Amino acid sequence: MPKKSEESLEELIKQREDIEALLSSLEDAYSDASISEEHYREVKEKNLKKLDEITKKIEKLQKKEEKTKKTRKKSEEPTPEELAVVPEEERVSEEEIKAMFGGEETETPSVEEKPPEEKPSKTEEIKREFTLEEIKDMISRLLKEIRPGGIEVIPRVEKLEVNLEKLKAFVEAIEAGRKTTEELIQRINEEIGEIRSSLSTLEGRFTEVSTKLESINEAITDIKPERFSK
Repeated sequence: MPKKSEESLEELIKQREDIEALLSSLEDAYSDASISEEHYREVKEKNLKKLDEITKKIEKLQKKEEKTKKTRKKSEEPTPEELAVVPEEERVSEEEIKAMFGGEETETPSVEEKPPEEKPSKTEEIKREFTLEEIKDMISRLLKEIRPGGIEVIPRVEKLEVNLEKLKAFVEAIEAGRKTTEELIQRINEEIGEIRSSLSTLEGRFTEVSTKLESINEAITDIKPERFSK
């Protein structure tokens, strides 16, 4: 299994922003009671630990880049040997020296001309233009994109984990909302059952009252008016 390449500063900053966004969403979900306290504490503790690790990596890379900049700036400063070399345009020829002394031949200190500097080879140019840290960074970027089995982009595991945690929190929020809806439907069904029971009871009483009224009506019909006449 190939060793995981070192992450760049930009990637670490992006991961830190993703985790901070996740923690913000987590706080909102917890405030709305969309997730359980146990899951809230578990996810928050895990991501705070991850955020601390990424912050340390960012600080380390920033110090490393600052050190590289200082080293590069120092390497660009001319050395004493380079300062000692007289530029071609500032050199004085023998004829100019004679002209300065009226054309007379006088003993003058000879100006030793240094042989022309050889142009550095391509390898030397690379060594001079790129520091060891820069070469390591270039190799790290190449290793990040290349694997023995072919060229492929190495998945950002940390980012995937953050997105999965977000998705998990949203799913739990949906499940909690669905559970609340199911409880409400169950309560409505119970209320409907009670109403049906009450209607059934009222219907029984109504039937009983109707029977009594019919009996009273029949009794009144059987009464003859002659029995009450004087």
